[in-house]
Amino acid sequence: MFFKKALRSIKRAAFGRIVRQIDTDIASIGRVKVSLRLKTEREGPYVVLALIAPGNYQYCPMDIGELDAVIKAMSEIRAAAAELENST
Repeated sequence: MFFKKALRSIKRAAFGRIVRQIDTDIASIGRVKVSLRLKTEREGPYVVLALIAPGNYQYCPMDIGELDAVIKAMSEIRAAAAELENST
């Protein structure tokens, strides 16, 4: 079962049609990029979150439901950061 899931993740990261892609530079030297890619395959849409740096590429494919969980977590972290910013 593990290998089947691992192969599916590799397939989703490498293949599938990109419907939309948004790239954001995150390092001060502009050489690290976060890429959010909406892709589609026969089973439907999914997202690949990629971290791209010189010589290092990390890909994390996820279902739309998993994306929703990541967005919720990011919103919670952002709210906590806002609280810290306002307390100083």
